[in-house]
Amino acid sequence: MSGTVYSNTLHWLKTFVEPESKVIEIGSGSGQYKQLLDKGNLICTDVPNSYYQSAAQIDVINRGEALPFASSSADILFSQGAVDYIEYLDTHFDEAFRVLKPGGKMLVFTYKKKTLRRIHKESKNIFFGSRKHFHIFNEGQLAQKLKNSGFTVKRLPFALNIKNSILQELVELPGIRNIISRNRSWRTFLAEK
Repeated sequence: MSGTVYSNTLHWLKTFVEPESKVIEIGSGSGQYKQLLDKGNLICTDVPNSYYQSAAQIDVINRGEALPFASSSADILFSQGAVDYIEYLDTHFDEAFRVLKPGGKMLVFTYKKKTLRRIHKESKNIFFGSRKHFHIFNEGQLAQKLKNSGFTVKRLPFALNIKNSILQELVELPGIRNIISRNRSWRTFLAEK
């Protein structure tokens, strides 16, 4: 397994995925969550890209704008750092809405706008094969795109994985979690059908 596993992503997946859930990851890269998700049936999808994956790590090769799954067939869709690489994002969110069962959830883990700007600038100078960077959006713009596709949207807090109980108590003091979350480069959205 290669690729970075983020504790925030793993926390929210383990929160929402049930043993019988059909889960589809959009832009799974190296498929790092497949081995870590101990419940549910995870299907890894991505475009081919030898820069960070082999064909063995991907279950379905496709573009995010054309999901090859039946309507109302998935319980959860998620993407980590991938939606800004999908060229036609409105079409992708429409497709995600179509594929999700009623009550289904889409978890979108994406970078803050400042980080997206940096990635966009750097991607012009580096060859990523098919991994071209398309979008720089703020929190409100992304939430509106999800709402336009029919989702109800809410922002989820950054999940801190703290094993030390004293540190956990400190983090829960008023205002401390907000300060820590504000300094993280990730945003997490829950979009429900």
